[in-house]
This record gives sequence, structure tokens and C-alpha cells, in this order.
Amino acid sequence: AESNIDEFPKYMTAIPIYTADELRSMASGSSDYPMDGNYILMNDIDLGGQNNPFTPIGSAAEPFTGTFDGRGHRISGLYVDTGDHGFAGLFGVVGNIFIEDEGEKKAKQACIKNLEVEGNVSGGQYVGLIAGCISSGATIENCSAYGSSSGLKCVGGVAGQVGDTEAALTQHSADDIASVQDRACRKCLGEICPVFAVVIAALGANAGLIDRIGKT
Repeated sequence: AESNIDEFPKYMTAIPIYTADELRSMASGSSDYPMDGNYILMNDIDLGGQNNPFTPIGSAAEPFTGTFDGRGHRISGLYVDTGDHGFAGLFGVVGNIFIEDEGEKKAKQACIKNLEVEGNVSGGQYVGLIAGCISSGATIENCSAYGSSSGLKCVGGVAGQVGDTEAALTQHSADDIASVQDRACRKCLGEICPVFAVVIAALGANAGLIDRIGKT
């Protein structure tokens, strides 16, 4: 079901995404599609699969720090292959930034929510269909992943890694779709590294949902 836009006053200034070209433009980080922008998905989008490779939105150097509300829509035909490099997914890296508010620094929380993604993603490490890496207090809410993800380590269905303080995954589902060459890396989920990342109401097989929880 679509989310109610009236619940989110900030969407008065949100950027609507209707087409595959507009979604691809988000990876550019241009002034028209900034990494800290607020976006809403207006309909289902087919990215075209392997014949139309997708560049992940957000990188380690410039993470996605905005909001993206899928409104219950599906992005299908996602194909990402970063080779030996990392951060493969619809979003490469999702994180927060700090902004000045009346002379006080406050975190602007990045959020991906209400989204289904279907496709195939691969890379060296930090690989997931929704996001390769979620860090610095960012959240992913009510998202589902279908397809396959593969890499050397830190590979999951929804996300490859959730790290840093207060990052969170809530209400997610993913089939057991992750393929990790470094099988020992999956043990990181069972160990739960001593940081403040949170996974709530996770559905599906552990390795399919997320491979590693820990400090990036």
C-alpha cells in the first residue's frame, strides 16, 4: 500500500521520481538530484536488467544522506556489478550528515522506506539489494528484496552491512539470496559486534537479510 504523503509535510519540497532515467540521475549527485535530497517514488520502475547496469546511489566518499520513500512501489531489473570494488546495491552507502540549526549541530537522518527491490547485485564487499552499507545512524524501514546478491564478504539480501552507532533495519523481508565467498563472514551476524546497530522484526533467513552488523 502507498504511504500517505499528507503524513510527511517535508514532501511539499520532495523530488518525485517517475522514470528509470530520473532514478539513475540520483547517482550523479547533481544540484537537481542532490545526495541530501528528499525523494518519493511515484510508480513502479523497471531498470532493464543486465543490459542496463545501474550505478549505486551514494558512495563512501559521498554517501546518500537524504530520504527515499518508495510508497510501496517496486524497482525491478536492478543490475549492479562493481567488480572487486565494494558498496554495491540500489544505494551504495547510506549515512547521515550534521547540519546547523539555530547554532546547534543536529543530525539529518537518512532513511530508505516502503520499497521493494528486485534484481542482481555483485561486488567485492558491502553488497545488498537495497544498500551495500548503512552507517552513521541511517535507517531502512519496511523494505523487501528479491533476486540475488554475491560478493567476497559482507553480503546480504537487504543490506551488506549495518554499522556505526544507532543504524537500524526495521520490518524487512528477504529470501536467502546472498552468496558469500568468504563464508566465515556470516558469523559476524551471530557475534553481533559491540556497537549500537539494531535489527528489529527481521523476517527471512539471516544471511538473506544482512550479512554483517558491526563498526564500519
